[in-house]
Amino acid sequence: MTHFLIRFDDIHPCMNWEKFTIVKKHLESNHLNCILGVIPDNKDKTIAKGSEKENFFRILSSYQMFGDTIAQHGYQHLYETRDGGILNINQKSEFAGLDYSQQLEKLKNGKSILKAYGIWEPVFMAPAHSYDRTTLKCLSELGFKYITDGHALFPFEHDNLIFIPQLFARPSRFIPGLQTICLHTDTMNESDIRSIIKFISDNRDKISRLDNAMKKYKKNREISKIINLISKKTITHAMRLRARIRRKHG
Repeated sequence: MTHFLIRFDDIHPCMNWEKFTIVKKHLESNHLNCILGVIPDNKDKTIAKGSEKENFFRILSSYQMFGDTIAQHGYQHLYETRDGGILNINQKSEFAGLDYSQQLEKLKNGKSILKAYGIWEPVFMAPAHSYDRTTLKCLSELGFKYITDGHALFPFEHDNLIFIPQLFARPSRFIPGLQTICLHTDTMNESDIRSIIKFISDNRDKISRLDNAMKKYKKNREISKIINLISKKTITHAMRLRARIRRKHG
C-alpha cells in the first residue's frame, strides 16, 4: 500500500508566502500535517521571492503546535562546492566535500538558531539533496535522528540515522511504500497548485504525519528491509538516470 508525506522545501522569511499558504491552508482544512524544511539563516538571494515575514519563528511555532514537523534545511542555503554527495542528484552542495570541522560548525549553528526559538527537531534535509558521509557523521553527533532523503520504497537505517525516502516531486499512486512529496511552492504555477490540492483532497486518507509513518515502519521493519534490498539496485539506477537526464537538459 502507498502512503505519502508532504514536505515543503525552502521555508524562510522572504519566500512567496501567498503560494505556500494556499497549499498549507488546504492541508490544515483536511486536518493533515506536513514536514517544513526550515532554513535557519537564509542567505541565498536567489530564493528570496517576497517581503520578509514578520514573526517568522512564531508562525513556525504555531505550525509545530498544530502537529507539523520542523526539519532543519541546511544552514544558510549557500552552495560552496560542486559535489553531488552520496545521491549525486545536483552538482552543488552546502556541505558535501567540505571537511568535518566546517560541516559540523554549519550544522551546529543552524541547530542553535532553531533551538533558540524552541522549534528544533532531530530531522534534517540537505539543500540540493547533497550530503556525504562526513555530513552523516556530524548529524549523528549533533543528535539528529532522521533525514528526509534517500532512494528506497520504505525508510531504512544507515550510519545511526533513519532515512525517509524522497523519490518524487510528483506523487505516484502506482508505486508502493512511503513517498515523500517534495514541494517548492515558490516555483509552482497555478496549474501545479491546483494539481497538488486535488491530490491532497483525493488522497487525504493516505497522507501521514511523520511520527505515524515511523510507527508503521518500526512495526514492519523486517519486511521493509527485505523489500528495500530487492528494489535497491533498480531504484538507484532509475534515479541516477533521471539525474543525468535533468542535468543534460538543464
